[in-house]
Amino acid sequence: ILLFIFSFAAGFGTIYFQELMGKLFSATDRGKLIATRQFFSGLGYILSGLLAAYVLQHFEAPHSFAYLFLISAFAMGIGYTSVGFLKETEKKKIQPREQHFSLFFAKMISLLKTNKMLRYQVFARVLAFGFMFVAPFIILQAKEKFELTGWIVGSFVSMQMVGAMLSDFLWGYLSGKNKNLLVAR
Repeated sequence: ILLFIFSFAAGFGTIYFQELMGKLFSATDRGKLIATRQFFSGLGYILSGLLAAYVLQHFEAPHSFAYLFLISAFAMGIGYTSVGFLKETEKKKIQPREQHFSLFFAKMISLLKTNKMLRYQVFARVLAFGFMFVAPFIILQAKEKFELTGWIVGSFVSMQMVGAMLSDFLWGYLSGKNKNLLVAR
């Protein structure tokens, strides 16, 4: 139940964060800022991978997973608290809400059919983050089959993030030059 609440809250936090980014920064600045944010997130990811490696190496399951869950919940709590201190500007252009979810869903499908840029963005996001659905299972399976230590598993996660961080420099630069379509492609 706590894991569900944790994941559910993370989903809401992501939506709110994206809305704040859209309101506070221009499209050009937003791309550079997101690239910088992702770079430092990647750095945090590497450090958390090393921490996870240490915890997995020194504590037995299920205690190791509980410790990792508590540490990440604490870190996310700090992030959510800090976002709570941001001052938002009032929305000027607000589209009226649809009366039913089915109307909203139909409008969303229509928008996907007619807006090429939105299709590129959705496809790029699904492609870029699709591996996250299977990565934990692959790592656990590899750990079982090849008897990998917690240190190796945590290091793999960190090395994976190094590659992502290097790409942040390139796409952040391109986004700053207003080449977001090129980034998506």
